[in-house]
Amino acid sequence: MAEDLTRLLREIERITAAPYVPSLQDLYNLAQNLDTTKFKIWSLQKPCQVGLLADVLVESLSRSRVALRLLSTFGELMIYKKYISAPGINLQ
Repeated sequence: MAEDLTRLLREIERITAAPYVPSLQDLYNLAQNLDTTKFKIWSLQKPCQVGLLADVLVESLSRSRVALRLLSTFGELMIYKKYISAPGINLQ
């Protein structure tokens, strides 16, 4: 559905543009109901946000109980994996 993709785009925009540490819960809830095709479409439409989202998720590992789950979800995208450089993170 186009509506799901729009919600995903808006939520990632909110997270990557936030001047503060954003809550990841809404993105996590949204991600639970989407298939990986939506994530692939997002990464192709907004490649500049891929690295930004990766940075936010890695930085949030110590603060958010859903950050690691989101890293795993987005880690399925090959384009996303190249941005994850934190030692000890294995998304496979």
